[in-house]
Amino acid sequence: MMRLLEQGAVDVVPALWSTEQRSNTLLFIEPYFTNEMVVVHYGDNTLSFSGARSLRFLSMSVIRGYGYYDFLSSIEGLELIPLSSLQACLELVEKRRADVAVADLWAAKYHFKTYPNLKTLAVLKPALIFWPLHIGTLKTHPQGQEIIQQFNLGLAKIKSNGLHERLITTHFGHF
Repeated sequence: MMRLLEQGAVDVVPALWSTEQRSNTLLFIEPYFTNEMVVVHYGDNTLSFSGARSLRFLSMSVIRGYGYYDFLSSIEGLELIPLSSLQACLELVEKRRADVAVADLWAAKYHFKTYPNLKTLAVLKPALIFWPLHIGTLKTHPQGQEIIQQFNLGLAKIKSNGLHERLITTHFGHF
């Protein structure tokens, strides 16, 4: 999506993490959702997990190019296996070629529900990372400021009237 944004093929990217590097070129709306990054493991594995340090000396499949890479690469002894998609990451764990994978909680639950071969996987708690999600546009976009302002106004409205919470409950509560 970032490539499409930079090429002018799209006006916004609907789900972004705000980073210092990205804030040099992008404008962001206020956060509209929290991305809960969790560790996924093979369900019958009795892996003890209490946070990042407990990942030492494990192998973890990750999606290539995602913003969590720097954080994960700082964990001593954690072997990162970069892949092209979440499905590939989860399948590597399911085949026991990686000890764990990192995934957005809702995306992982969707994959568990959609792909029968992944039903043997389970999510470890607590979440590894909580990251606010934003919509973003290029600072150089001719209507960039207006786009961000309008999204922020709309977001404030649906949060104040309860629609935002109802949407989350309706569309994510069933996973």
